[in-house]
Amino acid sequence: MDGDPRQVLIVDDDPDMLAIAQLALADIGGLATCAAQTGGEALVARATHGADLVLMDLCLDREEGKDVWRALKAQAPGPLHVIFVTGARAEEVSDLDREPGFLGLVSKPFNPMGLAEDIRRFWGTRA
Repeated sequence: MDGDPRQVLIVDDDPDMLAIAQLALADIGGLATCAAQTGGEALVARATHGADLVLMDLCLDREEGKDVWRALKAQAPGPLHVIFVTGARAEEVSDLDREPGFLGLVSKPFNPMGLAEDIRRFWGTRA
């Protein structure tokens, strides 16, 4: 499959990580992005901007990223995919590939200069 995601919704409760991801994807990588710090903000942003890819922090402050992902997926009128971001150990994330729409996992800390390339690589694997 060719092309970039139409819109990447970045969800992270850490404002610094959110800013770095936006800089990496939009300014460096040339991807269209929108952002949210909570599950509620993510639902609104998805409905408003029509993101087709979510870059989701797995461990949000008051919510689990997987739970927010499932709510976004349930709301989605069309195809929606997710790439989780985490600093967790491999055994803590071994079940992520069973999540519907899962494309991949980015480990924290990530390289901002290569994040857009990683996103495009994962995006190219979607079915």
